[in-house]
Amino acid sequence: MKSGDLVVIPRFNAEGYVLEGSNGGSDVLVQVGALKVNLPLHELRRGAKQKKARTFSIKAPSLEQKAEVSPELHLRGLRVDEALEKVDKYLDSAYLAGLPNVNLIHGKGTGALRDALRQYLTQHPFVGSYRTGGYYEGGTGVTVVTFK
Repeated sequence: MKSGDLVVIPRFNAEGYVLEGSNGGSDVLVQVGALKVNLPLHELRRGAKQKKARTFSIKAPSLEQKAEVSPELHLRGLRVDEALEKVDKYLDSAYLAGLPNVNLIHGKGTGALRDALRQYLTQHPFVGSYRTGGYYEGGTGVTVVTFK
């Protein structure tokens, strides 16, 4: 697929446009409405025909689509750069699936991953707020993220 191609994203029941083609890689940058999302090439389908005007529509997610995205992401044992890459893709998927909030499980450790993660969350466009997990949620080893 090349830049400008209309694509259908069955998992999100949405249409979008390719911003950056795969160039032999497995991920493609796609714009869906105001969102820019990196998606695996195998999850995309070519759109029927190119539309003259760029119109986007995202339908409300079904229960089945919500069930495909886990309400928590395990990051224990990952380096900061690996974890942030996973979190970026995960937050996009969870937001598009319509989840109201998610748990990022980073563990307690030295706190380096937790601090880097929270620094990242302050700048993320979908994040409305975040907090430390409660006593029964995992305490300081979990960050609970609420979407806008």
